[in-house]
Amino acid sequence: MLRLTVLDEKFAPPENFDLAGHWERHQADFHARLHQAEALVRIAPHATSHLMGAAARALADSATPDPDGWIRAVLPIESLDHAHGVFLALGENVEVLGPPELRAAVAATVRALAMRYASG
Repeated sequence: MLRLTVLDEKFAPPENFDLAGHWERHQADFHARLHQAEALVRIAPHATSHLMGAAARALADSATPDPDGWIRAVLPIESLDHAHGVFLALGENVEVLGPPELRAAVAATVRALAMRYASG
């Protein structure tokens, strides 16, 4: 905030208003609408600490080890575009297995980056 103006207006919440309960319901509704899809990934064990919030909780709930030591998990995603950026940030420490559109988008970006760095 850069500026504050105090007004003469007053607000009184309804008599039986439960702020904590209201906030809890609001947060639950927000989070239920936030993650509209899921991604199946393989992630290097040392990179799991980079996952936060719902992704970290989902990893704890759905993680299964692969024979090579990587971890396979179903993670909630907000959107394909958002997940694209999140998973690219993990670099070579993640492999997106699905959905196919997300895997294709990550692969296309990696190919473009490889071409950029190979030619320069």
